[in-house]
Amino acid sequence: MKIINHQTNFKLIFLLFSFLVSFACYLPLLTGSDKDSGGSNASSNFIFAYSLLLVNQSKANYCPIPSQILRKNTDYPVTLAIGEPYYFHYNYLDNAKPQEEVRNYLLRITKQNGTSVTYKENTNCNSASSGFSTVTPTNVTTTEQLYDLYYSNTFRQSWQIPNIYSVEVTSGNPTITLRQE
Repeated sequence: MKIINHQTNFKLIFLLFSFLVSFACYLPLLTGSDKDSGGSNASSNFIFAYSLLLVNQSKANYCPIPSQILRKNTDYPVTLAIGEPYYFHYNYLDNAKPQEEVRNYLLRITKQNGTSVTYKENTNCNSASSGFSTVTPTNVTTTEQLYDLYYSNTFRQSWQIPNIYSVEVTSGNPTITLRQE
């Protein structure tokens, strides 16, 4: 069962309100009222501006705000509450590359022996119905989990990022280290 947070509730209420205001603005157009002698239509101008607002709202980011932006080749020790996700992004400046160049990227999670960590990604924050999916590590030891990262939407400026990532300690020592390489 998916839990909807307060931010999502506010956005849904705003979208409903926007729909009602749009409908109230279109009604005078349908009845032919609100026309002045200059041929302009105040309702049309308002509707156009309001429609632009709605289009921008449809691109809203429904993901949680990241707690950290990971810089490449930097260790980030974090202590988490067991069962609570920790949200982050990757810094796009550290990962910029020419289009024709192929690079391998990696997320390294260092943990104590006996600790279980889950890494998840949400690659569709522009949709209110988006959710997180668990990523399978490419290499696992008792003290490390390695994940391949793919150059796509992962490494873009934060205001363009339609994704967010999270780690969650499910058991063991809640202190882990994140490192993007």
